[in-house]
Amino acid sequence: MRVISYNLRKHKASGELLALARNHDVDALCLQEVDASDLPETLGPLHLAHVTKGNRLGLAVYYRTSRFTALDTQSFALKKSMHDRSWHRRTNG
Repeated sequence: MRVISYNLRKHKASGELLALARNHDVDALCLQEVDASDLPETLGPLHLAHVTKGNRLGLAVYYRTSRFTALDTQSFALKKSMHDRSWHRRTNG
């Protein structure tokens, strides 16, 4: 199974997605910092399984439909990590 995990850097690298899906023959593409309102349903051979909602930037997963079937998807909120909480305090006073 080939998987790529890719951070779009506040959705700025979204123009690279189709090339990633086609050029690297991946089975799953996991994305961070995506704008959920600006993602296509398909990227070459990959289909959008799920994208988080509720935040401006979120997570998304695409998968190869010729190899896998998504039976169900679910997202849920997590508590902020200690790193995130301490970083937020340092940057926001």
